Amino acid sequence: MNNLIVIRRHAQKTAFAALIAFLIYLFLCPPAVAATAISITDDLGRTVVLSHPAVRVVCLSEVHAENIVALRGSGQLAGIAFTTDPDWVKRGLPQLSKNPSAAQILDIKPDLVVADATWALANKQVLDALDRAKTPCAVFAMPNWPGFARYLTNLGALIGRAREADAALDKLQMTVSQARERSDGKKQPNVFVLTGADFSTCDPFSWGARLITAAGAKLVTDVKAERINDAPWLVLYGSKKFAAAAPKIDVLITVTANNREAAVLFKSAIMKDTRFKEVPAVKNNRVYEMKEPDLKPSLMR
Repeated sequence: MNNLIVIRRHAQKTAFAALIAFLIYLFLCPPAVAATAISITDDLGRTVVLSHPAVRVVCLSEVHAENIVALRGSGQLAGIAFTTDPDWVKRGLPQLSKNPSAAQILDIKPDLVVADATWALANKQVLDALDRAKTPCAVFAMPNWPGFARYLTNLGALIGRAREADAALDKLQMTVSQARERSDGKKQPNVFVLTGADFSTCDPFSWGARLITAAGAKLVTDVKAERINDAPWLVLYGSKKFAAAAPKIDVLITVTANNREAAVLFKSAIMKDTRFKEVPAVKNNRVYEMKEPDLKPSLMR
């Protein structure tokens, strides 16, 4: 009988201690808060809402894919465009064609699709199908320099890499500032970027333009020139304007590969072409070849 009383009293003490511990937990520990939904406005003005950061991203743009990798989101890529540089992404990812169907995209089971604005405007029926399937799709234009911070902040938010985006922007600004300091007081060469045989060149506000000016050079371009529809980071400068500007071009960069199927001019052809004979860059053998992706807004380059 005495043992039963002892056991009962011990049980009462244990229950009382558990109750006290529970009350202390309620007072000292804040209630769990539901995860805040992620919401951004993409470059088509569409509201993109995610209940949590995306972990399976199908990216239909090589530039956006490279920036996801730069934000340490390589493991979150579940599918990529076939034009994506294999050096930047993990092997074995499904590769999608230039114009994949909604079924091909959905077969990868993404929780987010990231697309380029030029592609999206030409494939509205695919966007509508993704909406019907309740698969979020964020559409971003190829960012220019003024809009890059907003673009990277939105991209980072969608994949849960906001801190990485902030750090990347800080590093980018520091790099540009250091380059500007190194070039202060030095002669600035005039650079023309020939992005096609049609005498197209970098838009004055493009990423490529900023890279060149950050390196301490002056870009020969035209703020009034017509932008190219399927490549809004480029403008049609024209052969007549080029001929007028030719005597002051110290450095000529020719783009030898592009995704818009435009004819290109290699250095060997330029050196023999009479249209370029009065260009100082040609006379002084300061003609360089570059691929178009190196002029696009990727933090991996």
